[in-house]
Amino acid sequence: MNMSTITVPGYSVSDRIPRVAFALLLGQGSRTPAQSPLDILLVGPRSYDEATGLTPLGVADDNEPQRIYSVDDAIDYWGQKSPIVRMAARVLSSYPGATLWGCSCAKGAGTRGSVTMTVAGTATAAGSVILGVGDKSFEIPVASGAAADTVGAAIEAALDADDALPCYPDYAIGVLTLLNPWYGPEQGYELAVLQNVAGITLGSPTPAAGTVACLWDAAFTAAFGSVPSIDYVVPATDVVATLTSGATCLKAQIASALAPTTGLLCAAVVGNTDDTSAGAATMTAAWDDGGTDYSETGYWSQVVWARNYGAEPWCVAAAVAGLRVQAEESSPQLDWIGLQGGPIVPSMVAPWSASDAVLSDSVLNAALLAGVTPIRYEWDVEKSHVVLSITAKHQIGSVANATMLENTNVPAVCRAVSYGIRTSLALAFSGFAIVSDVDGEAPDDLPSRTTSPQLVKEFLVATMKTDYEVRAWVKKVEAHRDVTGVEQDSDNPSRLLYELPMDVPRWVTQIVGVHRALGGTG
Repeated sequence: MNMSTITVPGYSVSDRIPRVAFALLLGQGSRTPAQSPLDILLVGPRSYDEATGLTPLGVADDNEPQRIYSVDDAIDYWGQKSPIVRMAARVLSSYPGATLWGCSCAKGAGTRGSVTMTVAGTATAAGSVILGVGDKSFEIPVASGAAADTVGAAIEAALDADDALPCYPDYAIGVLTLLNPWYGPEQGYELAVLQNVAGITLGSPTPAAGTVACLWDAAFTAAFGSVPSIDYVVPATDVVATLTSGATCLKAQIASALAPTTGLLCAAVVGNTDDTSAGAATMTAAWDDGGTDYSETGYWSQVVWARNYGAEPWCVAAAVAGLRVQAEESSPQLDWIGLQGGPIVPSMVAPWSASDAVLSDSVLNAALLAGVTPIRYEWDVEKSHVVLSITAKHQIGSVANATMLENTNVPAVCRAVSYGIRTSLALAFSGFAIVSDVDGEAPDDLPSRTTSPQLVKEFLVATMKTDYEVRAWVKKVEAHRDVTGVEQDSDNPSRLLYELPMDVPRWVTQIVGVHRALGGTG
């Protein structure tokens, strides 16, 4: 469907308004139908028993890749509390037909990670304690007069009833402890107090990382040596050294497994919980290697920044991988590198802080000019919304570093991380429209596609003078439907379109999507 055929109230189709559907640029190297399907590999620790932490759960051996046909398969192989199980659930939710593999790491010596929280006081009124653990929330009724130990025991019982929870809960003498079922410094989930009752004091949750990482190198080596073709690999870690440093890190394993002569590419989709500028710079620099052309070494990477309130970052990364593969298999002739006009480097720059509404001009354009593809995901601490933004960089003609904002929102990714809850989708557009200061109309001689904010402003100053103004614009449109309809863009086969009923102005430079679960629960 050509966007010129979309009718928006008040605008002529000749205005070439932004399409009602959103488009996500997806894909990797050129492929033939014979090379499909594309394989996704999930690597992470298995789960161990609660009492001693010495008994491995599941029937699969470490460092032996297994084909995953269902979430039940993953549970049988590595135990229900393994991160691989939750990553598999995200991939299969995004793309039920995915060709999926998993491989567990052997554990190193040391301690498991945990989170502790103190419980004190006596309830002076009846109510409910609501806790968020990872991507779930738990409501625990509390009677007036209930002592701290009564409340703590009730919390433990409520959490313990969920076998799929990524931790073992235990309460004793005023302290609630959530113990990781695996070994390694990765925490993944977060404990959050969403609601409390009068008289009960819940201390700030205090995480303690495990002391020794899993033995990732052997798992990477085994997986790349056994699975015939790995197109996407998602590791259950956000530790930079595990991913990027040394001969046995993930980056080195991919480079050695996929020689340039194979003509194949492998993408590492990685989640990261450090949403500070320093954390972003560290991860980006580590993957970039000072400008290495990854198209020649056989791989590229995408870093998904996930604030730690709603989902483990590797689960978000797994959902993104599932969506990418779904798009690529629907269009095997894609040339992702060609579309980008150059090699793909790590796809994230310094992310927003939690209070930022939109990317600043400087951050956005630095990302575009560097050839990166920012993806921003945030689950609010109150479990109320997901914020996601995707921006793409293109080469226009033969001019290097030319940029334009092709698309900036992917409702399907929001849907993939909605944790199975039936949802309504609210879209909040943030940016500016270019209108006449006389009649409110957009100028006819603007470029065919809006470029960066600075370039638009420069165009206005140099060409339009005072006849036009940049008018601040924020709009919300409710779309009470599941985002399940997908179609391929007939004008650009590298794009999948996700349709939503709404109207948009003609010249918008940035769009931010807001996803809310019904009832505001996680």
